[in-house]
Amino acid sequence: MLAKKVLSTFFVKVFASLSSYLVSILLVREGGAELAGEFFSWLAYLLLISSIIRFGLDHKIVKEVAQSAGNATNIILGNALILCLLVSSIIIPIVYFFALYVGGWSNYIAVIISISCFIFSIVYLLGNVFQGLNRADLSIWSQEILVWSVLFIFLVFFESISFLQVWSLYLIGLFVSLIISARVLFMKYQLFPDFSQIKLLAFYVKDTLPYFSGIVGHVALQWLPLIFLSIFSTSEDVGFFVAIQRTALLIAFALGVFNLVTNPIYATYFSEGKTNSVGEVSRAISLLMLFVSLPFLIILIFYGELLIGFYGPEFKLLHSVFIVVAIAQLFNAVTGSASYILTMGGKAKLVEKSVIITLFVTIIIGGQLTFFYGLWGAAITSALSIILFNVLNVFFLYKYMNINIIPNVKSILYLFYYVKFFKRNCNVD
Repeated sequence: MLAKKVLSTFFVKVFASLSSYLVSILLVREGGAELAGEFFSWLAYLLLISSIIRFGLDHKIVKEVAQSAGNATNIILGNALILCLLVSSIIIPIVYFFALYVGGWSNYIAVIISISCFIFSIVYLLGNVFQGLNRADLSIWSQEILVWSVLFIFLVFFESISFLQVWSLYLIGLFVSLIISARVLFMKYQLFPDFSQIKLLAFYVKDTLPYFSGIVGHVALQWLPLIFLSIFSTSEDVGFFVAIQRTALLIAFALGVFNLVTNPIYATYFSEGKTNSVGEVSRAISLLMLFVSLPFLIILIFYGELLIGFYGPEFKLLHSVFIVVAIAQLFNAVTGSASYILTMGGKAKLVEKSVIITLFVTIIIGGQLTFFYGLWGAAITSALSIILFNVLNVFFLYKYMNINIIPNVKSILYLFYYVKFFKRNCNVD
C-alpha cells in the first residue's frame, strides 16, 4: 500500500514540477524576462503573506488530521478556516494598499492580487488536509497542478501576454483548484467544516504559534534571493533568476514527494513512541535522495545549459550561476527532511530557531551580496540560506531528539529492504 502511494505521488510530483517549469518558460517566451520577473516577484510576496494568513496551521493540520477521525477532522477544518478568515480581515486590506501604492498597480490588479492571496491560503489549507489523510498525490493536485495547468493551457494560446492577464489566469486557476478540492473532500471523504466548536479557537491560536514563525520564516528564506533582486536589481534579472531556480529545483523535487508521504507516517511514529523507526526511515530516504539527486546534478552540470536555453538563447550564459544553486539543491535533497521531522516530533521551536538564525545571516549577508553582485549575489545567497538552514536542523535533530538522518552503512541495508518491499507491493494487485 505504501509503495503504491509513493509511486503514485512520485508521478504526480513529476507532472507538477514539469507544469511549473513549462509555465515559467512560456511566461518568459511570451512576455519576456521582465514580465516573468514581475509576476514571480509578486508571487513571492503572495506566498510570504499567505504563510502569515495561514498562521502556522500547515503542519498542525497535517499532524492532527493524521491522528484524528470522524467529526474531529471537520472541527479541525472549521477552526482552521475561521482563523484564516480572521487573519485575512487584517492582512488582505494591507496587501491591497501595498499593491496599489507601493507596487503602483491599477485598482483592478490590486484587487486581483489581494483576492489571489486569500484564495491561495484556503487552497493550501485544503491541500494540507489531503496530506493528513495520507493522500499526498491529491495534495499536489490541489496546491500545484490544477493552478499551473490552467495557466499553461491558456498560455499555449497566447502569442503575447500582459501582467494583468497573467494574474487573472492565476486567479482563475486558484478558483478551479478551490472548487475541485472542496468537492473531493466533501464527496469522497465526507468532510465539511464544522464551525460549532468555535470556542476551541483560542487553543488553536496557542497551538499554532510555535509553528507560525517557523513556517513564515521558511517561506521567506525560499524567496528572499528573488525578493532582494526585485528590490536591488531589475525585473529582468528576477526573470533570469526564476529560470535558474526553476531548473535547479528539478534536483530536489523527489524530496517533496517523500516528505509529503512520510510526514503523516512520522507523526504516527512519534505518537506511538517509535523514535528509532523515524531515524531508520529518514536515513534510508536521505540515502535514496543522494542516489536519485546526484545523477540529476551531474546531468544538469553538463546539460543544464541546454535546459536553461529553453527560456531563450540569452539564458545559456547563466549556466555557471545555475551550478551554484544546483549544488545547494543537492544538499537540500539529502538533508531537507530534518525540519519536517522536528515539526512532526513536536519540536517546531527548534525549526523556528533555525529559521531565525538563517534569516538573520541571510538578510545581513545576502542583501549586500545581491546589491553589489546582482544575479551572482542572489545565487550565493540562495545556496547559503539552504545549506545553513539544513545544517542547523540536522544538528538540532541529533542533539535534542537523538535522530541522525545522515546515511551510514546500515542505511544501505534498510534502503535495500525498502526497495525490495516497494517492488513486492507494486507487483501485487
